[in-house]
Amino acid sequence: MPWLDFTLPNNLGAINVAYLFKPNMTGVYLTFRAFFYGALDAKYGKYLPLYLKNKSRHIREFLEESNRLRDDFVFSMDFSENTAVMKKHSAGTIIAKYYEKGNIPSDEDLIADLNYFLELYQFVIDNYEDKTDLAVDEWIEVLENEEVIDGKMFSILEIMYNMADYSATTGQISQKRGDLGFDEESYNSLIVSNSRKVKEFLDKKPIFNNDGTENFWTRFFYGKKVDGAFQFKMQDNLVEAFGRVDRIDENKEKSESSDIIDGNQKEEQEYGVDIMSGENNYDSFYDYLIKREYLFDKEIIENYLLSLKVKPFAILTGNSGTGKTKLSQLFAQYISENKKDILVDDGDEGYVIVKAKANYSSWANKGWTLNKEDFKNIIPISECEGTFPLEIDGIEGTGSINLLAQLYYDKNNEELINYFKNLYDKNPNQIVDLKINREAIEEFSSDDYFETNGSIVLKQRSNPSAYDKRQWFMSKELFNYLPFKNGYTDCKIIVNGIESSARIRIVPKLTFKKNSTLQEYLKENDGKEVSVDIKVQNFNFKNFKPKWKYDEYDEYLDLEEVENNYKIIPVGANWTENRHIVGYYNVITNEYQDTPAYKLIEKANSCEEPYFLILDEMNLSHVERYFADFLSAIESGEKIPLYGEEELTLPENLFIIGTVNVDETTYMFSPKVLDRANVIEFETYSASDYMNDNIKLSSPSGNIEYLENPLAGKEIREYGIDELREIFSDVVIDDEPFWDVFSYEINSFQTILSKSGFDFGFRVINEIVRFMAVAWEYERKPTKFDNWTRYFDACIKQKMLPKLHGSEKIIGETLEELSNLCSDSVIGTEDMVKYPESFKKLEEMKKILRKQRYVSFIN
Repeated sequence: MPWLDFTLPNNLGAINVAYLFKPNMTGVYLTFRAFFYGALDAKYGKYLPLYLKNKSRHIREFLEESNRLRDDFVFSMDFSENTAVMKKHSAGTIIAKYYEKGNIPSDEDLIADLNYFLELYQFVIDNYEDKTDLAVDEWIEVLENEEVIDGKMFSILEIMYNMADYSATTGQISQKRGDLGFDEESYNSLIVSNSRKVKEFLDKKPIFNNDGTENFWTRFFYGKKVDGAFQFKMQDNLVEAFGRVDRIDENKEKSESSDIIDGNQKEEQEYGVDIMSGENNYDSFYDYLIKREYLFDKEIIENYLLSLKVKPFAILTGNSGTGKTKLSQLFAQYISENKKDILVDDGDEGYVIVKAKANYSSWANKGWTLNKEDFKNIIPISECEGTFPLEIDGIEGTGSINLLAQLYYDKNNEELINYFKNLYDKNPNQIVDLKINREAIEEFSSDDYFETNGSIVLKQRSNPSAYDKRQWFMSKELFNYLPFKNGYTDCKIIVNGIESSARIRIVPKLTFKKNSTLQEYLKENDGKEVSVDIKVQNFNFKNFKPKWKYDEYDEYLDLEEVENNYKIIPVGANWTENRHIVGYYNVITNEYQDTPAYKLIEKANSCEEPYFLILDEMNLSHVERYFADFLSAIESGEKIPLYGEEELTLPENLFIIGTVNVDETTYMFSPKVLDRANVIEFETYSASDYMNDNIKLSSPSGNIEYLENPLAGKEIREYGIDELREIFSDVVIDDEPFWDVFSYEINSFQTILSKSGFDFGFRVINEIVRFMAVAWEYERKPTKFDNWTRYFDACIKQKMLPKLHGSEKIIGETLEELSNLCSDSVIGTEDMVKYPESFKKLEEMKKILRKQRYVSFIN
């Protein structure tokens, strides 16, 4: 194919203006294009057309935003030959103009067109910023940040870095990972997740597939076929960056495995932001319970904590004295006691002390996202956070600003690395004092910020995180209004007498509440900048005084009112409206009469830690009469209307627990209530076993840190069925796709329950799948989910069976069919049933039905 091109000096790579003639010479294109050559073809392989198409698309969007496109431009070229080379030429088209043979314009018009194309070319060179690929420094920044590139992804990159030509097939990666004790077959969801975080963290443009969907692999890799197998190669800048950061020893990356120590299973933990990082004298919540002589089966603990992740409303039922209220109270106390305000100055040395966990990141990534509560009396983080009205391109919503505090120490400090590694090997939950020099903290703070004057207006680029997860890493423009410097500040740290240089920074994050109109708008404008107007009346920094001295801090603690993070509210038999919970307007005093529950909810709205509202003996009154507004708000996310125009928000960190005792003085729950909660039944232990210490219990053994943080992964509450399906896309059961087996099982139960009018709809299905998703996360995301029946058993009992009630004529046959389905005749014996807890409950209900001719789940 004949061509003639014009290339100007530039730093944007292979772009130029060219005349490209059709092979049959019936016409010619004047094109401004992203072109390719042999070395580029060899580098990108399969992904070259995507590279060309995305580069041309992003430059074209820039020209469009600059109002420099004309109506006579075309954006693809048709060479009448569908060869691979022609496809690549067409893929690189930024803009083009076509001249047909026999209809060529005048020389003056041809020259004018060429000059305009060259002007556009120069304009792009001078003004366009490539926001697709990462520079070496950008790769270093994300590789050092465990919240962007997690440990498993780092391990995969390390494997490839040590391979010839920095290349590997997925089979080779699986083999290497297998040598480390991991059983994996697919890395798609992992790479997609990490690539998405890289894009959001650095505000990069999306990379699109030919069908318009987003491509994430090419952020990291080139791709080509080698000896019949598809091989991935690390991007050049990624290779260079990887060689300049400390690499993790893959033989020590055991976040998904366990070690046997003294005959006991020592479970490794997942690592990330930990809301409970603080002084911790207990290995786990289970340990906390045992030391207080409370006995709960591990499945009860797991089911309770997993249920809180799926929905902030749970119902606990069982005989009086089985520990329903106590479990909720103790968990709230456990969280409160293990999250302390840690803030002191180390006397004359000029250091302040925060806390750091000896976790995997402490030695592998040489740093942490520290608990910002440690800083609340050093720098005014909490004064910069909160929930505010906002507008995005004029669409109203409600958003929250949250700040993360990140610190990384010298990657060459072997003494400190070994110190944390040794602690980690002994106990990854250990907490140590981390001293930061006071001068750096003072330098980190800044008085050079603007008053908000009612709002902060930022430019943010819409991306999938914004419209799917409702969250952004915020534009650096926000630092114009914050009392902190943008970027890292150098500091000195001391840990156990070991000194090191380090860096510390604040990372701002914006989240907004579920808003279908706004999310749809952001999705339609994916990749484009939008205006975010946050209605902040003013941040209040003027009265903030850091607590530098021991005596000042002790005095502060003495004066501070200590409030519990939970309230136990006994439900009265006369409750007929919500005023018993949220209060009422007193027309006599002309004031709003609040309640302990109202104060707890208001406190939860001003903080980020978990708060627990425990409604004891919830069914002493008709639940629907006093709790209807709460049920609606939990489901919709809308506010609860109060007196006049006042409204009460139920924040995401508020958990409502209802306990149920069943006797002749209580009321049954309606399907509306049961549909909206996980119903967890507490069993009564044998008196003989209890008195003679014959109750043998085991502790939860999955990802304990994830399990015990009720706010970790809370975005799962908003996931729809498509997102949930994607989570399990690579998971199998006995070589069959998990999703196929799982959906068949749910449908089997739905079919049986529908015969007697107890079937369930989308809400219950979604919540069951969400429960399975958090259980899979707790099990450390196995590719083969062998233990799935244990969790689906819990779903059957907690979500499907609670609505069952009626006479033998109504539900007798249904109970029998459900029991048979749970026992699974293929398995055979009663002690080998497929879903043992549900089977046991159904057999009990059948027995009661035969005796009393009527039965319900809660009786």
